[in-house]
Amino acid sequence: MTRRSVWGVVGLVLLTVGSLALAWHLPDMTLLHFVWVAQAVPVLYFVLAWWGIQPSLVDDDAV
Repeated sequence: MTRRSVWGVVGLVLLTVGSLALAWHLPDMTLLHFVWVAQAVPVLYFVLAWWGIQPSLVDDDAV
């Protein structure tokens, strides 16, 4: 696994846990839940997954 794919998976886990924490701490904000869960999270999942599978540049792994 490349470093980029590891960071992509970490980002997906943090997004999932953060979304659950947000819903847990703000249970009465249904509009926020709709906008976040139904609109923003799927887009962010797609962007993170796409970013994680992109081949990294030579400079990224040269550390």
